[in-house]
Amino acid sequence: MAKDLYKYDDPVDERKTLTFEMIKNSEKAELTGEIVGCVIAFLWVALAGGLVGVCVWFFHSAVEPPISPFVITVPLMGVAAYVFCFFVYQIANTVKTAKYAYGHGYHISVDTLNKICEGEYDRRPHFALENLGKRSRRREDTVTAYYFEKNGRASTTNLYLRASDFPGDTFYLVIRNRDGAVMTAYNTKKYRLETDNGTT
Repeated sequence: MAKDLYKYDDPVDERKTLTFEMIKNSEKAELTGEIVGCVIAFLWVALAGGLVGVCVWFFHSAVEPPISPFVITVPLMGVAAYVFCFFVYQIANTVKTAKYAYGHGYHISVDTLNKICEGEYDRRPHFALENLGKRSRRREDTVTAYYFEKNGRASTTNLYLRASDFPGDTFYLVIRNRDGAVMTAYNTKKYRLETDNGTT
């Protein structure tokens, strides 16, 4: 009876249990976005290739072309090759993401958030799909940067923290093995790892 009276001295851990299956499903969702990007890149290639093909055919089949077919063919083929490189980049990126999401190409690191800096810049990869859009002249994206004690800088290029996450909080970070990038962060105030004994 006395034991029940003092039960409140042993508080219940109300944090959500963070399982490896939850992490895996989150990374699979990221893969879906990569696949969509790959499809868009393919449509760009198809459009560019079709336009190049029509233009080349028109100038080569014309009895008296306004300019030399060679003059127009070379730049058009250059444009087609450039767009094709975007497609190849997207395929490679999608394959890497698939290996990462399905092959457990990541590890978990417990780390402390030191500071949050808004208005920083991340350089966009040269063949990123965004460079084909209306913002193609800009090679940098404005991001919020997060600085962790052990794993260094992360940004909203890969990671978004919530408004309730503050400097000084401890996180379970999902670190991609191939380049050490921080992909996801789970605040230990809200989550406890499934292998954790509840002491964190």
